[in-house]
Amino acid sequence: MQSVLDALREVGAPFIESRLGLRYINVITGSAVGQSPISGVAELAGLITPWLLGPLNDPVIQDAVQASQGRVLFSFEQVNVILNHGVTATDANELGYLIDIDAFREGGRALKLDDVMGFTSELHAVALGVFQHSLTPYALEAMRSSPSDVKG
Repeated sequence: MQSVLDALREVGAPFIESRLGLRYINVITGSAVGQSPISGVAELAGLITPWLLGPLNDPVIQDAVQASQGRVLFSFEQVNVILNHGVTATDANELGYLIDIDAFREGGRALKLDDVMGFTSELHAVALGVFQHSLTPYALEAMRSSPSDVKG
């Protein structure tokens, strides 16, 4: 990021900032938490927090769910977040759960290159908080204990 800011200083930075953001796209799979591949949506209950799972929490209908997607918009002081989430299949044909976090601020303002790094750190902290709040304590601990296995 610092290299990009240095290049902007060199060539002449724009005067207006219209949007500054970070985006993290994660897919939680069995292998990401040291388990065998997820074969059914019911297995996601131990990894993803209930507030995100919606109909996958209902034992009467969860086995009938073929797909589940959602979108949540948050506003945390100066940071906005769009969270897209849902059941997905990976390239390896493994079932997973998408947690796509777009943290940003927008609206025309004077661009101050010296402030960009600091605000980028704030965006990262908010995005990390949303990510951590999306997973169960079990999933978070499993990912921390085997970081080389984390994919996403």
